[in-house]
Amino acid sequence: MTIERMREELAKAYPAPKWAKRVAQMDDRQVFAVYKDMERNGRLCKKCGEKTKLKEDGVQITIWDLMKEQENHIV
Repeated sequence: MTIERMREELAKAYPAPKWAKRVAQMDDRQVFAVYKDMERNGRLCKKCGEKTKLKEDGVQITIWDLMKEQENHIV
């Protein structure tokens, strides 16, 4: 995955315009580090590149939601 693709996925991780602006200004190394950290902590789906920590309505998910989601991504 390219740094530009990582930058796009990070910008989509949170809906706030301020976050997207911050991601656009990040150094490439910082983009890589933040992307890998969010991926490792389950904030980004490795296979689909979608955010996983928020429901569509912006409500914080429960541990049960997270476990159900993780079951769907197991190969």
